[in-house]
Amino acid sequence: MTKGIDWICQATKDLEPDKFIVTMNTNATLLDERKLLKLKEAGLDTVQMSVECLDAKTHDYLRGLPGNFDHIMKMSRFALEIGLNVCFGSVISPNHLKEIYELAEFTRKRGIMQAVNLVSSPDSWKTDYYSRWSRKNIKDYHKLLKLSHVRNDTFLNFYGRSGCPSGERIYITAYGDVQICPHVQVAFGNVLEEPLKDIWFRILKTPPLNHYSRVCRWAFDRNFYKKFVQPFKKLSQRPVNIENIMGKGYIKKVDRQSLKLQRAWEFYQA
Repeated sequence: MTKGIDWICQATKDLEPDKFIVTMNTNATLLDERKLLKLKEAGLDTVQMSVECLDAKTHDYLRGLPGNFDHIMKMSRFALEIGLNVCFGSVISPNHLKEIYELAEFTRKRGIMQAVNLVSSPDSWKTDYYSRWSRKNIKDYHKLLKLSHVRNDTFLNFYGRSGCPSGERIYITAYGDVQICPHVQVAFGNVLEEPLKDIWFRILKTPPLNHYSRVCRWAFDRNFYKKFVQPFKKLSQRPVNIENIMGKGYIKKVDRQSLKLQRAWEFYQA
């Protein structure tokens, strides 16, 4: 919203909403009825607002925005009235699942979608509201995802089933670095220096990304976390190069191995 509502509306139109579903994530601080109407007219389909729990005081404390909870409730009601789809996005951890289930019931009754996001590095946060996930919590997590209106980003992948999308899905920073996940600050290459296709095939040949994982590796796989995340958490400059993990010369080695994969892909496209 800081760029102005007219800029956002033009960006929405540029995304061709008649062909694609256009969504917007926001903490709703700068939203009002006029802006929502303009966004609806521009072609916005869904607005996702950040809601941590149903307790206004706790939510406002966690977001650092006094009055934010009440404003979100007001904006979500108006968005639904004018025909926008509404989704609440929540950071979740195993020590407050009760509150998340309460929120999920609230959204279900009001026709609001519920997106849940696994908490990142809570041990370094200034609040003890969140705790880290582990494999003993997987059943609780999957039980939550069985609710028909609850989803997370691992639902959407090319496997056609829920699982870790790292590897098949990529993230490109403003500086061109290509990562497998925003939580995993490791660069497999840079699109300003080489083709994205080459970097992607490099990712697909890197273990354990070359195998399907039913669960989020970053949250539930402690071996993956210790190898790809923990050693670099305190570095001031990130992402780090993949060779910091796999060893010097790894890129050249794996690129030779990925040639067969690239040729198979080119054959399939032909």
